[in-house]
Amino acid sequence: MIYFGTWQMKPHDTTRLDAKPSNSERTFHTVPRRLVSNFLGRDEVLQKINMIFTRAESPSIVVIRALGGQGKSQVALAYCRQIKQTLKSWSVFWVDATSENTLRKDFEAIAERIKEPNETVGDDNRVEFALEKLEEWSQPWLLVFDNYDDPSSFNILQYISCGENGHVLVTSRHAATDDLTISNNVVALQGLSEKHSAELLLQQSRIEQDEASLKHSKEIVKVMGCKNIILF
Repeated sequence: MIYFGTWQMKPHDTTRLDAKPSNSERTFHTVPRRLVSNFLGRDEVLQKINMIFTRAESPSIVVIRALGGQGKSQVALAYCRQIKQTLKSWSVFWVDATSENTLRKDFEAIAERIKEPNETVGDDNRVEFALEKLEEWSQPWLLVFDNYDDPSSFNILQYISCGENGHVLVTSRHAATDDLTISNNVVALQGLSEKHSAELLLQQSRIEQDEASLKHSKEIVKVMGCKNIILF
């Protein structure tokens, strides 16, 4: 008899030691393959989001709210990249919440990704299947609802799983989304600082940054106002 800790294996035991783990024990990243370009001046925002998710009890919801073009989706993408690099046990799922139709399509795609090879899921049940799977998920996960800008069109709470390992990130232009969570978990993005706005303007204009070009860029930013420098 061979002993490994408290587990015993007989010499001719036929147990498969190389059996694949279930999907709930694997890590998934269904995040858009968009580059996080021109990303400046948001380190404090990323740190705040990370602090909420890693210290708060699950499930927790964070709302990133700002006017269009302030970089909400860029922040969310940057945080997803950060998770992939530093929190390797976390799965990340991204859905387009522009409309209920786009949201449900992305949930259906998630269901196909996470179902076990021997599981069959009907077309009409894929969204509910995905939510139930996340509720039972054994590892930490993040679900991003991007561009939930029209809360009056559908209730996003119907699509938020209450799994104990879950974390939810919502990006929106609408102030009503603040009600999805506690006030400390709402991240209201402000316009970039003058310095970062000037650097971003040079990047987007493909102008090499030096002392003279940065000075001229700051003068333009002052005229336009920092909030008018848009992140793409």
